[in-house]
Amino acid sequence: MFRNCSSLASLNLVDSGGAGTPHGRMRFVLPILLLVLGWPLMALAQPFTADEQRQADALVEAALARSKVPSVSVAVVRGGELAYVKAYGQAELEPARAADTKARYDIGSVSKQFTATLLLKLVDEGRVGLDDPVGRYLPGVTAGDQITVRQLLSQISGYVNYWRVDFLPPSMRQDTAPQAIVDRWGHAPLAFEPGAQWQYSNTNYVLAGRIVEVVEGRPLGALLEERLFHPLGMTSARFGPPRPEGGDAAGYTRVLLGPNRRAEVVPQGWTFGAGGLSMTAEDLARWDLGMLRKRLLSPGGYGAQQAEARLTDGSGSGYGLGVYVGDVNGHRVISHDGASMGFLAQNRVYPDDGLAIVVLVNADYGGASNAVADGLQAMLLGPPPAPVTPAAAVPPRARPVHAETTELARRIFDDLAAGRLEEARFTPDGLSYFTARTRADLTASLTALGQPARFDLVTHGPWAGFDGSIHEIGWAERTLVLIMFRADDGRLEEYYLFSPD
Repeated sequence: MFRNCSSLASLNLVDSGGAGTPHGRMRFVLPILLLVLGWPLMALAQPFTADEQRQADALVEAALARSKVPSVSVAVVRGGELAYVKAYGQAELEPARAADTKARYDIGSVSKQFTATLLLKLVDEGRVGLDDPVGRYLPGVTAGDQITVRQLLSQISGYVNYWRVDFLPPSMRQDTAPQAIVDRWGHAPLAFEPGAQWQYSNTNYVLAGRIVEVVEGRPLGALLEERLFHPLGMTSARFGPPRPEGGDAAGYTRVLLGPNRRAEVVPQGWTFGAGGLSMTAEDLARWDLGMLRKRLLSPGGYGAQQAEARLTDGSGSGYGLGVYVGDVNGHRVISHDGASMGFLAQNRVYPDDGLAIVVLVNADYGGASNAVADGLQAMLLGPPPAPVTPAAAVPPRARPVHAETTELARRIFDDLAAGRLEEARFTPDGLSYFTARTRADLTASLTALGQPARFDLVTHGPWAGFDGSIHEIGWAERTLVLIMFRADDGRLEEYYLFSPD
């Protein structure tokens, strides 16, 4: 994730608890290489069958129709080769331009594993230690003598997220220098004691990118190109946003049921090591091939990246170094999603299966990226097993109760549905989201939906310096999610409604 709305997991509120395809003579040595690299002999090239292609087409077409996103670009690795690469829909709506596999998409926070890998290369070379204090490389940062590089990369440092809302606030509408983010947010009070909690923070990865630059004495973009992209044959990958004028995908956004509109482009400097990369789905799959073949790091380096970080109380975080780590249907999975202005991404690698799934979408709303990735995962690994215990016997999860928060959220919801907004309730940043066009789209959408059947508080607690809450608002055939953040003075920094479907 880069922005917050791509996944509810990004809101850790306290109540919620390679090289390209081998050619020529390389094809003769591939079986030997697989043995040397420790891959099973069955991990040979397995292109999609005609039936699998039809299933993939049906998956994506259904997701496009349901979510209304303009396009989806897919790449799948299986058996040590690219097994499937295809783009669907429209890379640009006006003028109309069909999506193709050569178009770059913004991959958002999937970029974090690239920054982490650069740092891990320095660890492999003995130039940085994972347990070195961050202050050794960035003097003056908060708790610089306590927080380690490992804690930075595993999101347990305590540094507050500098991008704290799900839109582009006025303070981020001009170019910045990454060091300015370090100076502001790297010197701010911590959100929690280092190692005590897991909380997603883009600040960690701006600091990590600056550590790479300090040690190497060169810009992060040049290092990504030289040390990561070039060795893996990733010719489309670039440090910066897609360029629709050059054939890349254009990013789109949508307010609830409103029309697709071109998304803003984030000014320079803000994404940096936290989410600044764009590339084709095929090149992201080449990156995954590099991970599967252990092309860039030592076995110990990849092992460190894919090991779950532990908190000080011994509990697991579900996160490694720039990647989520987990298990799906009995298969180990290393993954990350990405959310940026106008784009969503899913990147999932199954190391023990020689498999990877990449899904890129040129819209920052809806669940198309998840739906397609989940569908491909089920197609290739089998559906998850049915629960052993009947669903009726499982007690429902208790909802938190915080009447004042829910009453406030509902009052603003009703006002928006009626075309009203009490501006004094919002901070300047919070109010900046509600442009005349956004208000019109919200009012039209909520009027069309009518009165909701339920308005439930899902979680409530502190997040990134705010009092945060997540609500689910339900109708018979639709659910919306509301993220609401309140500042210390009670005013709203964010009131953001979106559809997860």
